[in-house]
Amino acid sequence: MGSKLAAYRWAPLIIGLILVAVILAITIGQILRNTESTLESPVKCSLTSSSTLGWVNVEYIGSSGFKTLKVNLSEWSEIARELEKLGYKGECVIAIGLTTCPYCRSLERFLSQNYGNIAMWLYIDKNAELRNVASTLVTLELKWGVPANEALAVPNAIILDKKGAPKAIIIGAYLDRNLWDSLLHS
Repeated sequence: MGSKLAAYRWAPLIIGLILVAVILAITIGQILRNTESTLESPVKCSLTSSSTLGWVNVEYIGSSGFKTLKVNLSEWSEIARELEKLGYKGECVIAIGLTTCPYCRSLERFLSQNYGNIAMWLYIDKNAELRNVASTLVTLELKWGVPANEALAVPNAIILDKKGAPKAIIIGAYLDRNLWDSLLHS
């Protein structure tokens, strides 16, 4: 009887690992399909429809440290359209997580208490549509140079500016209000 209870205790972790493996497989497939594509001229994104998109520097914070990534906004326009369909426009924090992850729950509480309605949670173990958006975000992060072990980690948050373009990627449950304020208001 005790071994059955122990098996149930590990079930959420096993389910989470399976979901991460599925997202990794989808992401690798997308990367392999996109490796032969060439960059075209910048496109217009629905979140910033009044301007032509180009490149932007994005602050990256993860276990490997701080760095700046150069991001092609033409690639970002696909995810911007998906986010707009979900009702998110302009400045917000998009966080990818699992409902079984204690760090995700901790960051969710922190962001909810400090930043109210600008945080969007993509719980990949709850909704297939959100899982697709999260998979696309991970694919882009990998293209931009985020290490695979961090791009696939949760929580994984992206801060968008007022025009809906990415300006920071934060991997992990950083609960420092000064850090978030500086990234949101820079």
